[in-house]
Order: sequence, then C-alpha cells, then structure tokens
Amino acid sequence: MKHDHASFLAAQGYAQPELVEDRVRRFVPMVRKSAWHIYGAGRDGLDVEDLMQVGYVALTECARKHAGPGEDGFAAYAKIRVQGAMYDVIRKLMPDSRSKARRRKRVDAAREALAGQLGRAPSDAEIAEHLGLDEKAIAEIGSAPVQLAPIDDSYDDHNTAFADDTP
Repeated sequence: MKHDHASFLAAQGYAQPELVEDRVRRFVPMVRKSAWHIYGAGRDGLDVEDLMQVGYVALTECARKHAGPGEDGFAAYAKIRVQGAMYDVIRKLMPDSRSKARRRKRVDAAREALAGQLGRAPSDAEIAEHLGLDEKAIAEIGSAPVQLAPIDDSYDDHNTAFADDTP
C-alpha cells in the first residue's frame, strides 16, 4: 500500500522542501536588512553575522512551519519571527536588565558631559549632583556586577531548526 507522504508532512506542520528552499532564498535580503538595522542600533558585543545567523535559522523554521493563505501572510509572519529571534538573542546576551542598562547609560552620559565641562574625570559626588541622585546610588550603578549567561543554551537537539535528514 502506497501513501502520499505530502499529506503526512502537512499534518506535521512542515512544507515541501522545494517550497521551504524557495521561501528562504527569497527572504534572505529581509534577514540581512533586519540584522543590519538591529546592529546599527548600537548593540555592543554583538556581531552582525551572529544576528544574521539567528535570522536564517528563524526564517528556515518559519518556512517549514508556515501553512497560511499566501505569501503576504508568510512575509509578515517571517519578519516578526526573524526580528523576534534576533531580539531574543540580544536579551540573552545582555548582562543587565533594561532598567539597569538605562541607568548605566544615563550615568555614563553624565560622566562624559561633566568631563567635557570640567576638563577632567568627574567624581561620583559631581555625577550624583548633576543627575539629582545620591552618591550611594551612583556607586551602586558603577559597581554592579556584570552577569554572563552561557551561550550553550541556544542549541537544542530537538529543535527542528537544526534538523537534518542526512545520516
């Protein structure tokens, strides 16, 4: 008894390999554009190639799973998923929470502004006075330990994005 394997693939949520390959090839420029856009936003410690790699994996996963009505739906779906995957990687790699990073940037900007005005490195007391904070808060922001997370969590043997049919 012969079975039509295409119906099994559709039931699993996977498109035909030719369709997946075609979609990935057509949407590679979108991945590159998104990666350069996010990279250009001043993300320290990230390489644009890393962002592109994350985007390609997300795009491939989208192309495999999308069974929507048309290409317009796929384009919107892929863009959201690709950019979301890139921002997820950025969040994983960020040593601080968003609020801590914002406070640190504010203190660094005040430090640079005061250094330009004074012609020397400002003290914590001068920075605190400039920002309207107490000196203890400035010291805590400057001495907060940086937390690093392992990148090994990004690979998963059970994730379909890393699946391969070759032996």
